[in-house]
Amino acid sequence: MDPVRCGIVAWSFSSAPTKEASMPARPRSTSRPTSPPVHRALGFAARSLVLGALAAGAFAACSAAGGSGSSGGDASGEGAGNSVGGGVGGVGGVGGQGGGGVQSCAEDCSANPAAPLCDLATGQCVACLGGDGSTCAAGQVCCGTSCVDTSSDTAHCGACGTSCDGMANAEVSCTAGACVMGACEAGYVDCNGDAADGCEAAGSCPCAPGETQTCYNGPPGTAGMGTCLAGTRTCSTSGTGWGPCYGQVFPIFEVCGDGLDNDCNGVVDNSPDEDGDGWTVCQGDCCDSTAYGCSVPARVNPGAIEVAGTNVDEDCDGTIDNVASTCDANLALDDADPLHGAWAVDLCKTSTGPKSWGVVGANYVRANGVVTTGGAQQRGIQPNFGPNVMPQGGARMLAISSGRARIPGQPGACGSLTCNGLGNGTAPPGFPQSVPNCAGSSLIRDDIGLQVTLRAPTNATGYRFNFKFYSFEYPEYVCSAYNDQFIALVNPPPVGSINGNISFDSQSNPVSVNIAFFDVCNGCPLGTAQMAGTGFNTWDDAGGTGWLTTSAPITGGQEFTIRFTIWDTGDQALDSTTLIDNFRWIADGSNVVVGTE
Repeated sequence: MDPVRCGIVAWSFSSAPTKEASMPARPRSTSRPTSPPVHRALGFAARSLVLGALAAGAFAACSAAGGSGSSGGDASGEGAGNSVGGGVGGVGGVGGQGGGGVQSCAEDCSANPAAPLCDLATGQCVACLGGDGSTCAAGQVCCGTSCVDTSSDTAHCGACGTSCDGMANAEVSCTAGACVMGACEAGYVDCNGDAADGCEAAGSCPCAPGETQTCYNGPPGTAGMGTCLAGTRTCSTSGTGWGPCYGQVFPIFEVCGDGLDNDCNGVVDNSPDEDGDGWTVCQGDCCDSTAYGCSVPARVNPGAIEVAGTNVDEDCDGTIDNVASTCDANLALDDADPLHGAWAVDLCKTSTGPKSWGVVGANYVRANGVVTTGGAQQRGIQPNFGPNVMPQGGARMLAISSGRARIPGQPGACGSLTCNGLGNGTAPPGFPQSVPNCAGSSLIRDDIGLQVTLRAPTNATGYRFNFKFYSFEYPEYVCSAYNDQFIALVNPPPVGSINGNISFDSQSNPVSVNIAFFDVCNGCPLGTAQMAGTGFNTWDDAGGTGWLTTSAPITGGQEFTIRFTIWDTGDQALDSTTLIDNFRWIADGSNVVVGTE
């Protein structure tokens, strides 16, 4: 039972004035007895007892129904209080004292038709309490403490707590207890036709729910080409966007020999040369782009030379850092094969085709490049040159001489300062080269040389070789017309060469007794140890250089010729010899210039 109503009922029974109390007092008659008649006294007392009993019964009923009232006072006139309100006094007694909590509302709720009930939990007047809709108007129900029409209230549409707020970005109403979506707000659209989520998209609908479309995220122009295929994507159930593209096939690196256009360029079994090194994947390029894992793809292909210590398979043979071994260990002193002469210089690899690096051809020649089979003793493949001069690479080195390419004790060695060779020769254009302010001659004698045609590795930027020059004309014929010379003549001539020659000193003089490199002789920095056992020390009348290094630039993959040649200038007397060894390619990416040191 509602405690407020209980209070009102209790008050009405316990506090209502009696008829006698409301009547005006009559003057007493002195003739009348001073005590009231027995029947009146009995009637008042009886009525008071009835009213008191009814009031006590009302409060007892409220206490039992609400659990918050206390029993009324007993016959002694004392009552017990509780947490909501004091107990009702017994007949002729005093009511109990109330406990803690809200006692009542600050205003008289009965005077507010819209909220006639006092919510003792909050001290506020409310329309209804605890779902009791007895105070709500017809057609309304009590939701919390409010009377609502669930047929039209958007916060309680159809039932308490059922809100229409889920219909975002749209006008919303509650009709007959159901949420109804109206027009979308400006800038929003309903793409899926589902009122439950309102107008869910801003702008416009990209697609209709369930709609499908062809899609392709590969390179433009490749869909439908070769093995490449377009896919399909489906619009989301909300209609706000497309789902993933399924079934598409992109270009891949060409799979050589499978009869398919894997890279989707319109050509079967053809792959592009992405790094521009002249090799494609189908031609064996194991790193045609950085996608394969190498940092400089143009220096990696089957036409490249392996470079030790890089941890890269430059030549694409499947093995990292497998530098080629030497090839001259078993060559004989008098071997007449010019290819073996190239081997002695450590040019071991032979080119097998237009894309293969190495030796393309080799010949023994005169100074002008004319091939010769003569002068057998003017050339030799030496395991050493005396006890103190050893090969710089491999097990052998090539010796060419205007006299004899032999040392004492070898067959054909010269027993004097002069041994004639092939006789009169023809010098290359621009040679012999005279030293400024010194006498010169245009005649050459006993010329011999090795000419090799080479194809450079694709990763080469240059090459270098070692050589060592000896002459019986040193030092007597320095700055004279008798100026034996050695040159390394390259065609096509590299930038920095002199008439094609790449071996010269800092004054641009070709190798001869006039260069500043002579440091093997009596009184020279290196002394005479490197002449011991060579024959040039026999008469204590000769000199030589230490091992020198000539370098020159080259373009990767380029074919060129280099002619190592020596001659006697002016006459045939007093021979000279050159040792050549340790030819190697420069393939570390460095810049190379012509020079000798």
